Amino acid sequence: MPRLGIPGVPGVILRKYIRSRSWCQDLGIPRPEIQTMSGYIAKSKTDTWSTPKSLYEDLNDEFNFDEYDPCPLNDDPDKDGLSEEWAAVTFCNPPYSQLKSTKKKLGWVDKAHQECKKGKTIVLLIPSRTDTQWFHEIILENGYEVRFLKGRLKFGDSKTAAPFPSMVVVMKSK
Repeated sequence: MPRLGIPGVPGVILRKYIRSRSWCQDLGIPRPEIQTMSGYIAKSKTDTWSTPKSLYEDLNDEFNFDEYDPCPLNDDPDKDGLSEEWAAVTFCNPPYSQLKSTKKKLGWVDKAHQECKKGKTIVLLIPSRTDTQWFHEIILENGYEVRFLKGRLKFGDSKTAAPFPSMVVVMKSK
């Protein structure tokens, strides 16, 4: 244990109090506020957030999306965009907890890549997670266009911005 010092408190006593749960109270000093990771990165109760309207309109002006949404907000249990055929020009703001494929289920980034290989244009709005396997092995490896968005987006009716940066990935066949 490193040497710690509080004037007037012998080191042996200090180590004992540090190991106890109430050492601050016992020593008569204010308890430091401790933040855990779960308190640092806000978790949402939902994985379904609407795309900021102005961002969608700007992208739609550029790409002229078909009237197809592989993951609509209505949470229709019969709708499974991961198993359906996508439109020729598709915008997708997928549930962020399902971006990566697993042994049991195809992820949204893989699905978008599969649809692109069929000659379609897919525009994804996803978190800017450049440290992930899917970013390196699908997005970078295939030379897809990546647009990092400045600042943090406010999704849906949220009063606060997302706790992560976002990016737009444009997948087009070459």
